[in-house]
Amino acid sequence: MNISVHQPELVRLLGASWLELRPQAEVVQRQAMSPLLRIIAGHLARAAAAGRLVDVDPSLTTIALAGSILAHHALSPVLNGLSRPYTNTEEAVAAYSRYWLKLLTTPA
Repeated sequence: MNISVHQPELVRLLGASWLELRPQAEVVQRQAMSPLLRIIAGHLARAAAAGRLVDVDPSLTTIALAGSILAHHALSPVLNGLSRPYTNTEEAVAAYSRYWLKLLTTPA
């Protein structure tokens, strides 16, 4: 998330490379992002198993979480005219954490 707040051009570059340079970009992104995404998915799986989160597919939820943060940051200027949705990393972390925690702890 820190990258998306302070280096939005890197987020755009990753997105463009994913769409335009597959499968070459996929290999690089998998090496760079895979360890972090596995940690998040593992945490979600353990929390769901312990009853602290709703029972959701941890892999799909991890992708949705990461995708929503990147998409929100990239599309916010289109939706509301702001250059960045949050003024600093702490504000972004707090907002995304509140959003996802509410979604993942509220029974359907």
